[in-house]
Amino acid sequence: MARGKMRQAKTRVTLRLEEDVVKFFRKMGPGYQQRMNDVLSAWMHGRLAGLIDGPDASDIDLELMRVDWRARLGDRELSERNLVRGKDGRIFDVEAVRYLDEG
Repeated sequence: MARGKMRQAKTRVTLRLEEDVVKFFRKMGPGYQQRMNDVLSAWMHGRLAGLIDGPDASDIDLELMRVDWRARLGDRELSERNLVRGKDGRIFDVEAVRYLDEG
């Protein structure tokens, strides 16, 4: 996960988790709740980017959520493989995108 990410305001929630999940994160020591938040955030971004299968998430109002898309999980790896992420979150080969843009 990206280090130095600007943290957003927190919202208090009541959440029931499986005991082994809670024990796992608590054994990591102080900051375990932030680590749980980081895991949920990574899953959310993967889901919105279409990297995790599930029902269509296009109806989620990202403006309302105020999600910061500047630093996206996996963008550096995509660049190293000559791939780009489209506005809709799908991944394209750079050469294919150039070909489509020229037509």
